[in-house]
Amino acid sequence: MSRYAPQANDLVAQIDAYLDSAAQRGELQALRAQYFQLVASQPQPQPKSE
Repeated sequence: MSRYAPQANDLVAQIDAYLDSAAQRGELQALRAQYFQLVASQPQPQPKSE
């Protein structure tokens, strides 16, 4: 998101509030585990050989 978007600050504040709330409910760790598991299982691009 662009910091120059008209409501960028409001959106960032809402996202931060959600993340704080999810952390207090114990959901944030599960989201992180799921996200990073998905990222880690993705094939990594191989460097081009010259």
